[in-house]
Amino acid sequence: MHGTLLGAIIIGVLDKGLNQAGVHFSFQYIVKGTVILAAVYLDVRRRKEV
Repeated sequence: MHGTLLGAIIIGVLDKGLNQAGVHFSFQYIVKGTVILAAVYLDVRRRKEV
């Protein structure tokens, strides 16, 4: 639950920051997708260690 909330906050802040920086919307999707993929990779890796 905490991870989901933190992830939503990170994506929201990232979205707002990219919009304010004037980054093109298609590149914003790429950046957000990369962040989500990295989070999933780290979560899977962390769960395998346990």
